Amino acid sequence: MICNCSRCRRLGAVLAFTPLEGGFRLERGAEAVSEYRFSTGTIQHLFCATCGIQSHSVGQMPDGTRMAGVNVNCLEGVDARALSPKLHDGASFQARSSGAFGTRPHQPPSWPSPDPGEGSLWPSDPDRGTGRPVAVVGP
Repeated sequence: MICNCSRCRRLGAVLAFTPLEGGFRLERGAEAVSEYRFSTGTIQHLFCATCGIQSHSVGQMPDGTRMAGVNVNCLEGVDARALSPKLHDGASFQARSSGAFGTRPHQPPSWPSPDPGEGSLWPSDPDRGTGRPVAVVGP
C-alpha cells in the first residue's frame, strides 16, 4: 500500500500489513527502535534510532486486531518498485479530520485487508519459510 497523507507522501514507504501476533517478527534490532506518534496518536511509527529509517508501524483494526505495517523497502531481497501496491487516500482522511494534531477524537486507522495474490506486498522468503513480512532494524 502507498498512502498519500502528509507524512507517508514524504516518507516514500511502501507498506505491507500482517497481524502483529503470529504474523510479524522483528528478527533483530529491537534495542535500536524508537517511536513516533502523530495526528491521533493511535499508530506507533517505529524507526531505527541509529539511521532514522521507519521499518514498521503498529496499529489496530476496528475489530481490535493489532496489525504491523511493514515498510517493504526494509525487507531484504524485495524490490518494492517491482510490486503493484494499492493506493490509500490518507490525504482525504486528514482533510476530513478537524483540529490540530493530537486533539482529534480517537478514530481507529483504516488498514487494508491482506491480499496474498500475485503482485501483492506479501513476499515469500524461502530462507525464513514463513511467507510473512519480517523487518530488520539497524545495521
